[in-house]
Amino acid sequence: MNPSSEPRHGVHEPPPGASFMNTVRWVLFAGLTLLALISVASWLAWRIGESRAPKHAATTAGTVSYRCPMHPNYTSDKPGECPICNMKLERVETDETHKHESGDVPGLVGVQIPSERTQ
Repeated sequence: MNPSSEPRHGVHEPPPGASFMNTVRWVLFAGLTLLALISVASWLAWRIGESRAPKHAATTAGTVSYRCPMHPNYTSDKPGECPICNMKLERVETDETHKHESGDVPGLVGVQIPSERTQ
């Protein structure tokens, strides 16, 4: 049989199931795009909320504050328990040489160990 004797059709027939796979592809693409948009929006909302959060009042020299031993970012001006872990707050005397500063990582602070407690 000569290939030129067969009628030529200008339309290519897709394989069975191609339209279903095309639909699945677009649904997955739309879902991943939505997930990416939600992730970016939640990250932006977190960053905006973090910048608007009230900063802890700086303690003056010679004042006393109370800090949780497990969560050093939680401080209070009176004794009690940590609302996060219910541990007893420890008394911390603040002076200019040991003022509370945040580190490079958000939510973590540097640790100061007095020389009399170093072993």
